Amino acid sequence: PVHYVSSAEVASQLKDGKGKIGILPFQDRQPSVRVASLSGSSLSSRSLYLSRSPKTFLEKVKDRYTGHQDLNSTYTDRGEHQMTMLAAGDIMLDRDVKKVGLQKGWEHIFAEVAPRIRQADLAFANLESPIGDKGHFINMFQAPPEAIKGVAYAGFDVVSLANNHTLDYHHAGMFETMRLLEEHKIDWVGAGNNIHEARAPLIKEVNGVRVGFLAYTEMWFIHAREPISWEGTEDEPGVAPARLDIIVEDVGKLRSNVDCVIVTIHWGKEYIHEPTPEQKRLARAAVDAGADLVLGHHPHVLQGIEFYKKGVIAYSLGNFVFDLNLPKTWETMILEFTLSATGPLDMKVIPAYIFGVQPQILEGSHKNALYGQIRDFSLQID
Repeated sequence: PVHYVSSAEVASQLKDGKGKIGILPFQDRQPSVRVASLSGSSLSSRSLYLSRSPKTFLEKVKDRYTGHQDLNSTYTDRGEHQMTMLAAGDIMLDRDVKKVGLQKGWEHIFAEVAPRIRQADLAFANLESPIGDKGHFINMFQAPPEAIKGVAYAGFDVVSLANNHTLDYHHAGMFETMRLLEEHKIDWVGAGNNIHEARAPLIKEVNGVRVGFLAYTEMWFIHAREPISWEGTEDEPGVAPARLDIIVEDVGKLRSNVDCVIVTIHWGKEYIHEPTPEQKRLARAAVDAGADLVLGHHPHVLQGIEFYKKGVIAYSLGNFVFDLNLPKTWETMILEFTLSATGPLDMKVIPAYIFGVQPQILEGSHKNALYGQIRDFSLQID
């Protein structure tokens, strides 16, 4: 016998069980459910969805179970507004990365991943180093002005500046970074002339879907060689602090103005695969307040993904372009989301690896091995 249950119950069973297969109306899919492939193509692909193969399957189902419901209506693409968004990890363009950029060109660093990034309607990452030649040294990083060409070539549309390196070359270095980003039509979030600008959301509308970004950083790991307030104040430039009250307030204000709320936070302990209690506290509070996606950076290694209530929490996307020497810092991932006017519809994990300083998407057994690690990190989250 065939038993019909709600889409929510099907999704719950798939989320909690390993090796299960379920059938959901296309519009009821969600990020916690991995969409199957047909002949090597994802069933969430609009072109495949409208092709002959799934229609043939649905016609057979309808012929057998006529009368229960209008399956053609249920499973027909309703033409709702959708967009794809890619999210990547930390991009640092100084030190050994700079050497490669100066020798081989800044585009070379992103050459292996740029085609995939550019396919997305919107692409996001954390910019871990200021760019330019202004300001004076107070911490670690500054990439030369021409480094911006690599970020633009890769296809990134939005970057977070809420991290522990944005002010490495003081306020002038931060403002020069903003100027170069603006010149190359790349938006930023999480920093500004004062705390109000730093906390202000970035809203992008793509394909009729309104997406709002908020960005923050924890402050406890920030170091500078001269007194400076990294956190923006009423009259001082800086970044937005990752405080629970601030995050909850900002998400609450943004929620009704956009279709999807994305919160990105620089947090956690370096080189540790497990999220800290504070990471979990902040992330879950953000979702409770209305965030759809929470994207984490800073640990330099991958951390797990949690499906908390209706939100997706990626505790650490790892490095994306960096020059660290520990093998576990070379493992990275790109997350691909389908976003709609009703929120996130699905998510795909794209395992990747940093070869030298160049990220490359993995295939075959190497991809499957990293999939397994990400799964294990995720299952360990309590």
